[in-house]
Amino acid sequence: MRSIVQKDRVVPVGNRIVIEEIHQKQSDIIETPDNAHGRPVMGMVTAVSQESEATFSVGDKVIFGSWAGIELEIGRDEDGRGIKIRVLAEDEIVGKIND
Repeated sequence: MRSIVQKDRVVPVGNRIVIEEIHQKQSDIIETPDNAHGRPVMGMVTAVSQESEATFSVGDKVIFGSWAGIELEIGRDEDGRGIKIRVLAEDEIVGKIND
């Protein structure tokens, strides 16, 4: 079940962070083998809990599994697509993207 909430009202606790999903262009898609368990998702860190070990910072681009965390819908972008955020534990992130 998806809920609609305001992004700035979600404050992570424990070792959790909030990530806004990034809509991927075809050129940005990370290729995975056919036997992979779900496609990876890219997102940007928008909040880090105060109890976090500070592995990630606001603004970091990260990769996580499509199954990770709790998904919330916070509205729609200018193209009418749903804006999704996820609250997940730091250990659910599988990688950080360096620009």
